[in-house]
Amino acid sequence: MANILLLEPDLILGKTYSKYLESLGHNLNWQQSAQAAVQSLDNFQAQLAIIELQIAGHNGLEFLYEIRSYPDLQTLPVIIQSVVGKSTLQPNVMEQLQINAYLHKPSTSLAQLGEAVSSAARSS
Repeated sequence: MANILLLEPDLILGKTYSKYLESLGHNLNWQQSAQAAVQSLDNFQAQLAIIELQIAGHNGLEFLYEIRSYPDLQTLPVIIQSVVGKSTLQPNVMEQLQINAYLHKPSTSLAQLGEAVSSAARSS
């Protein structure tokens, strides 16, 4: 399966997503801050990233712009799993940052997250 970097600041959701995705056979590297996530990429060969946009200090889009600046992460598949609605994004951000899927937490089930991960992992 895939090595997944999960950037999720919420303790309960982070544990829930990690447990679910690990039950599907994925390896998880769960981080609660953008700074910790960037640092962890030195030692974790992520094949996919799942990112919450609303995080303290350094929002998820800033994190995504940062990782896209690294040549080896420019094509890393990315899923946004956020409480922030997709309509808040500027036009063309999905294409510009090569976001594979955008999931709105209040209306997304774990099964839908699993489907998005499977789809994004196949595209890598």
